[in-house]
Amino acid sequence: MIKGDEMVREQLWTLTQDVAKHIYAEKTGLQINVLPLLKQHIRRYSPGYYFHVGHLMKGGGTLALYLDRFSGLPQPRFWYGLYTESPPRHRVFESVGRSMVPGRPLVLGDKDYAADPYERLKVPLSTFERLLIERYLRDGAYYCGLYSPYSVPLSNANRRSLASEASHFLLEFARRLLEQYEPGRGKKATTRGLPRSGQNRQVYASCARRLNPVSHLIGLQAVSATSADTIS
Repeated sequence: MIKGDEMVREQLWTLTQDVAKHIYAEKTGLQINVLPLLKQHIRRYSPGYYFHVGHLMKGGGTLALYLDRFSGLPQPRFWYGLYTESPPRHRVFESVGRSMVPGRPLVLGDKDYAADPYERLKVPLSTFERLLIERYLRDGAYYCGLYSPYSVPLSNANRRSLASEASHFLLEFARRLLEQYEPGRGKKATTRGLPRSGQNRQVYASCARRLNPVSHLIGLQAVSATSADTIS
C-alpha cells in the first residue's frame, strides 16, 4: 500500500472515467470495446493501481491506465498505453508506438526492475518524452505506452490535459493498429487535439510498466452506482 492510498485510487478512478468518456465518444469504426467501469474493480499490484479501459476487438490487446510508483520516482505517476501477453502482437504494438512518438524509445526488460520492497525501475525515470516499450519475458507481459509528467493529486487543468493526451494516444494507437490489420480501415484520424502540456508537446509523454500483476481486486467505496459519469 502506498502513501495517500485512498487519494491515489480516487485520482485513478476519476481520470479513467474522463478517458473512457472521450474514447467512447470517438471510437466509431476503431473496433474498441469500452469496458463498463462500474462493473470493474480497481486492480492493485505492489507499486500502485490500474484500470482496464477497453479491449481491441481486431488483433487483441488491452487499453489500460496505471497510477503507480513503478517509474522509481518518489511519487506516483500516471501511465497509459496498451498491454498484451502475445509477443507477436507486441511487436506490432512496438512498430505503431515508434511511428507515433518521435525519438528513441526506452526499452525495458526483466533485468531493469527490482521487486523489493515493491516493483520499480532500478534506475528512476528521468524523462517524460520517450515511448516506453516493456518486454517482461519471465512473466509473459508486454507493454507499450507513456508516463505522464503530472504529479498527483492533479489540478483541474492537468486533469483535463491528461485526459485529452491519454485518450488521443489510445485512440490514435487503435486507429493505426487497425490500419496495420486492415489497410484502408483506419485512415480517418481521430479528432482529439494534440497535447498542449509543455513537457509533452513533442507528441505525448512517456513510459510504461507493470509486470504480469497478480492482483487482488479492490473496490473504490466512494463510487456510486448511480454516478452520472457512468460509461456503459
